[in-house]
Amino acid sequence: MDLARPVREGPRVVSGGAALIAALAAGLLAGCAVSRPVSTSLPPTQTAALTAPAATATVPPPSSTPQPPTPSPSETPTTTLVPGEIPALGRVFFLIFENREFGQVIGNSTAPNFNGLAADGALLTQHYAITHPSFPNYLALVAGDTFGIARNCEDCYQDAPILVDQLEASGRTWRAYLEGMPESCFDYTVHPYAKRHNPFMYFESVRSDPGRCLSRVVPFDQFGTDLNAGSLPDFVWITPDICNSAHDCPLAMADAWLGTVVGAIRGSPAYGPDSLVIITWDEGAGDAGCCGLANGGRVATILLSPMIQPGVQDSTEYTHYSLLAMLEKGWGLDLLGLAGDPRTTPVSEVWRLSP
Repeated sequence: MDLARPVREGPRVVSGGAALIAALAAGLLAGCAVSRPVSTSLPPTQTAALTAPAATATVPPPSSTPQPPTPSPSETPTTTLVPGEIPALGRVFFLIFENREFGQVIGNSTAPNFNGLAADGALLTQHYAITHPSFPNYLALVAGDTFGIARNCEDCYQDAPILVDQLEASGRTWRAYLEGMPESCFDYTVHPYAKRHNPFMYFESVRSDPGRCLSRVVPFDQFGTDLNAGSLPDFVWITPDICNSAHDCPLAMADAWLGTVVGAIRGSPAYGPDSLVIITWDEGAGDAGCCGLANGGRVATILLSPMIQPGVQDSTEYTHYSLLAMLEKGWGLDLLGLAGDPRTTPVSEVWRLSP
């Protein structure tokens, strides 16, 4: 699929693995290079010389399976949950990848990090994307609606409430980190950044407020800086670039990227006892669906949290609206759009029942 060209010049975009290295070098790596799988179909990745301050976390090599951090006694959840109850959520990390069906990821030997993390947390085995193509799924995840949009577009702007509006109204903070994005609040597509994979730029409450947009919708390079500085917000949205999302490049490259980023998150103080990491895919390869709300394919969704018993597999039928409903309930917010539809089941069966 060809990407639309920008109508204005942007700064040079760092490509592929170098973008990840540049982002994490700000504070996560101490003089070590991150290895990447090599694909003969891709141009050679530039090698970056890294100099970084002392790391607060050890980033595992991408080819290794990340190991869960060992909580101290003070970090161990102490709240007993009723089955089906969603706990109060603290910081949430949301990572989204592109265009793989459940069976293309789970059980695939070229994706050891995806599969290792699925074993470390909860795997939703019947989770369905809303539709095809990509873009409407992003809208559904943050606003509870596709607004009748059935295409990838650059100018399908919406004047509607969105999850981050609710977060700010409740006193919480958020920031979206977009890999490959040339500059904050960039409103066009330029390879390897795809605007359609950044839902926040399509809502007037964000894009029409320059101060808010410039400070909240930022290049992924900022993520390493914020993580190292201990200044991450309550809601951390992360979109890989068009290669590291598995859209244009092999699954193994997305898997390596995931291993580095999630390893850094879980090894840092930012991953607290009430934190949650969500890993999902925008759409699958087929038209499987459920609940009268979705037909975008079955996707592999993984939840990681100290409040989730490792190795849980939840076969409840969920959709992208279920993830939004879970977040809103966990933060005590009203349900937006189809997140509040009777056919939507919030993700609520995976939480630890006792400490």
